[in-house]
Amino acid sequence: PGHCCKSFRVDITQSQPAHAVMSLEERYKFSPKLPQPHHTHTKSHSHLHVRRMNLLSQPASAGNTLHRSRPAMALAIDRPRPRIDNPANSMKGGHMKALVHTAPYVLEYTDWPKPEAGPEDLLIRVRACAICGSDIKGYSGSTGRRQPPIIMGHEAAGVVESVGDKVVGFGPGDRVTFDSTIYCRMCYFCQTGHPNLCDNREVVGVSEGTYRRHGAMAEYVTIPYWIAVKMPDNLSFAQAALVETASVGVHAANRTPLKLNDTVVIVGAGGVGLVALQAMRLKGAGKLIVTDLSPSRLEMARSM
Repeated sequence: PGHCCKSFRVDITQSQPAHAVMSLEERYKFSPKLPQPHHTHTKSHSHLHVRRMNLLSQPASAGNTLHRSRPAMALAIDRPRPRIDNPANSMKGGHMKALVHTAPYVLEYTDWPKPEAGPEDLLIRVRACAICGSDIKGYSGSTGRRQPPIIMGHEAAGVVESVGDKVVGFGPGDRVTFDSTIYCRMCYFCQTGHPNLCDNREVVGVSEGTYRRHGAMAEYVTIPYWIAVKMPDNLSFAQAALVETASVGVHAANRTPLKLNDTVVIVGAGGVGLVALQAMRLKGAGKLIVTDLSPSRLEMARSM
C-alpha cells in the first residue's frame, strides 16, 4: 500500500505535462484505459472555450468504469485562467501575513494582499496548515510546480470568515477543512465522477506556469465551497489539517485485496505509509513489514 500511494503521488506531481489543461489525447497517454477521442471541434465563445468530443464506442469491461457501451458526448469547458502576476501590487482588500516562496530555498514571512471571496468562494481564516512532501520538493525549485511567488500549503483547516453570494451550505463561523484539488464540476470527467481527472484541474498552493493558486500558509485562503467539508466538533484544527494524508493511507488499504492474517509489505514509513500501516492492521493483516531508509521513521512504525 505504501508503494502504491507513493507512486500515485509522484505521477500527479511530476509525471504529467507542465500544463494544467490536458487534451483527451494527452490524457490517454497517461491513462490507456480511457476511451480515445474520435473528433475534436473547438468553438470560441466570448469567455469560454467549448470543446465537443465524440468518444469512441467501446464495450464495457470489468473494473473500467470510464468505458461506455455506446458513443458519448461531453463538453469540456475551459475557464479563463487567472492572471499570474504578483498580487502584492494591490492591497485594496487589506493585507495579511503570509509565508511566501520567492525563490528556490527561500521563504519570506511578509505582508500580502488579503484574498477576497468570489461569488462561489469561502474566505477561510487558517488555523492549522500541514507541510506536504510536495511542498518540500517545491521549495527546492526542482519540480516546477511552486513557481515563485507562491503561497504554498494545501493541507489545512480553519474557520469561515465570509462567503460569496452563490455559496450553498456554509456560513461565517463554520469550522472546515478542504480537498486540495479544485475541479470545475462541468467537464466530462467531473460529470462522470472522476474530478481528479478534471480538464480544468487546479491544486491549492501550486503555481506551475499556467495558473497560480495561492495556498494556506497564510492568515487567509479562499477556496470554492464545493471542496470544503465541515469539521465535527471533537476534531482539532491540527487533526483536520492531516485529513488528506490520512485519507490516502486509508484509501490504499481499502483498495488492497486482503484475507485475514495475510502478510503485507509497506514501502515507505512517511505520513501516508504510517497511516496505511494502521489501516492494514485494522483490516486484518497478520505480519506487517515496513521498509524505509530513516531509522526514526522505522522506530515510529515499530511503535504502531
